[in-house]
Amino acid sequence: MSTLLGISGATRNACAAICVDGQVVAACEQERLTRVRGVGLPTEGLPVEAVNQVLTLSRRRAGDVTSYVVGEPQVRLSGSLPTVVLDHHQAHAATAFLTSPFDRAAVLVCDSHPGRELSVWMGDGNRLDDQHWPWNGRAFATLYSECASLFQCQGNGHAHALELLAHLGRGDQVEKLVQVFRQSDGALEIEKDWQARVQQMIENDRQAHGHAADTAMAVQRRIGELLLDLVAEIRPAWTSTCCASGGGSSTTRTSIR
Repeated sequence: MSTLLGISGATRNACAAICVDGQVVAACEQERLTRVRGVGLPTEGLPVEAVNQVLTLSRRRAGDVTSYVVGEPQVRLSGSLPTVVLDHHQAHAATAFLTSPFDRAAVLVCDSHPGRELSVWMGDGNRLDDQHWPWNGRAFATLYSECASLFQCQGNGHAHALELLAHLGRGDQVEKLVQVFRQSDGALEIEKDWQARVQQMIENDRQAHGHAADTAMAVQRRIGELLLDLVAEIRPAWTSTCCASGGGSSTTRTSIR
């Protein structure tokens, strides 16, 4: 019997998940048990409470674990534990595709991960093949996070705070960002003074309305437009009309014609 125990959250949101004979049985975040919000992994250790919880729920013991599986290079487990290390983007792609209703799909992963921020995968059955899509420099997740910091959204959830603020805004400011953020030939083209320009939009918005929701909407919409431009570039290479996207804490699935 195969028992895989996945560990994630090196710096925040430590989590354990257990898979028995190919079936995910249980998952638990450490903060749900310790009540320490956003807590990461201890140095060279396991999220003990979360691990014990998933073992209990799956009716397994620590000695039954075949392998510990990690998808973050920052995770450092004891050398005595049998460990399998996955490519970080592959882990995101697997989450998006293997939990989707699609038999075949293209998977686009955006993540502000050192070394690689964007990847494209082709999912077929239980296989995921890296398409080695050419991309240079920062991608959409990093840009979104950098934009969120300008709104003074505090804490690790600042990107989510920007998303919530954007829901309150109107879409009439997006034209101001068309030349500020562009995408071409496998890279984002960003004006050198982009932070000052976005900051000025935020200040003008706050002076006029008491908040910066319109600017937040403009940022989110513009980055979304650039992402769709990339999807249009990738689309001719797909053999499927289904698309799954993942990265960070975002996973979506759709059918594209």
